[in-house]
Amino acid sequence: MKKKKLGLFNDTIEMMFIYLAIYLLLQGKWLSSLLSFSVAVSTKMSALLFAPSAVLIFISNIGFKKTMIYSIPALMYQILIALPFLNHPWSYFSRSFEFSRQFFWSLSHNWKFLPEEVFLSRWFQITLLFCHIFFLALFYKKFWFSTQILSQKMEQVSCLFIGNFIGVIFSRSLHYSFYIWYFHSLPFLIFHLKEKLTLKYFIFGFSILLAIEICWNQWFPYNSNDPVHSCASQKASFVLTCLHFLILSLLYSKKVLQDFLPISI
Repeated sequence: MKKKKLGLFNDTIEMMFIYLAIYLLLQGKWLSSLLSFSVAVSTKMSALLFAPSAVLIFISNIGFKKTMIYSIPALMYQILIALPFLNHPWSYFSRSFEFSRQFFWSLSHNWKFLPEEVFLSRWFQITLLFCHIFFLALFYKKFWFSTQILSQKMEQVSCLFIGNFIGVIFSRSLHYSFYIWYFHSLPFLIFHLKEKLTLKYFIFGFSILLAIEICWNQWFPYNSNDPVHSCASQKASFVLTCLHFLILSLLYSKKVLQDFLPISI
């Protein structure tokens, strides 16, 4: 029997519209940016990981009232594409926002090192949600509380990418195709903090990127009889999660080992 292969996922299409929305936002095309973001959300709901940062940037630059007005066309687009399915509204909304969905432990690239009963427990999911909100608030208060700061393009990109990265860290599960949610932003997250790049820090940052890439590529063939050695790797998931928290700590400290890496290029 011929083995089945992974199909084309919608994550790539979603991220294409996310990056288009970010580009338009940086150009000051606020309405077009919101529309592109709305298309991304309609493609896959993980685009909402960018939403808290995007809302903060919009309100800081054009005010609450204009943000609400510009949101109307984006909301209308959501209603428009939902029209063919509204003959069964409950089925449509329950499946679109399936918050009760249980992910497969064997597929989890970030939490497979935990026992399966912990991964599937309700309290663990609530803890992840709390941590997501807590760290967003922590970063927003420290770095982007001032509206003047969020008028700078570099800080806008930083706010969006870090907000998304926090969402990725505390996601209930990361499947293989979810890597693209933050793959392109990782070099920015690691290197943008250094005003003067040093050789040792470049090696340090590149090593983190390489280690993350290796972790994501640890993959066992599917085996329904042995979930431990099926799909994602437990050891790789532990290392990946540690690397995520290492990057998060570096981002929050804003120091990035500068005192310990004195050699300049």
